[in-house]
Amino acid sequence: PNLLLGGLFSCAVVLVGLIAAATLGRDAWIRSFAGPASPRALVIGAAAGAAVLVVNVILLGLLGSLLGQDLWNGFEVPAAWPLVLIATAVLPALVEEWLCRGVLWTGLRRITSEKGTLVMSSILFAMLHGLGGGRLLELPTRFLAGIVFGLLRSKTESLRPGIAAHFVNNAIACFLK
Repeated sequence: PNLLLGGLFSCAVVLVGLIAAATLGRDAWIRSFAGPASPRALVIGAAAGAAVLVVNVILLGLLGSLLGQDLWNGFEVPAAWPLVLIATAVLPALVEEWLCRGVLWTGLRRITSEKGTLVMSSILFAMLHGLGGGRLLELPTRFLAGIVFGLLRSKTESLRPGIAAHFVNNAIACFLK
């Protein structure tokens, strides 16, 4: 059921992105995909994704212990791990980065500064995860991830390092239980 919900949520996000891109116009549609990235930028993105996950696990562990909740119990390889990886790492990395750091980024840059775009797209990114069934405690950590993924977008002018970061982050997280 969670895989199905994740897939449906990704489809809904794509639909919202397509509507937003169409509203912004043809040039915005093209700019939403951003440019290519160097291999170095992709490696930096992947490392940033792993680093964000470590920070998020630490923060969630601290928040959980303050509230008397045990959020992490180790690692587990799901039986259907290839499907889990596609549903929780591949699709979200592609769809969410395109929506938040592609379409939304392009639209926000028309009305605000780079810093404003970074913060507002990160807030939406965090809220998307809250709407997708994430725990409330995860909103600050998702905002932090959004900031890191947005900085990658800003510094490289490409979605690809953010997609790499998002994929690595989610791929490792899907094995946490």
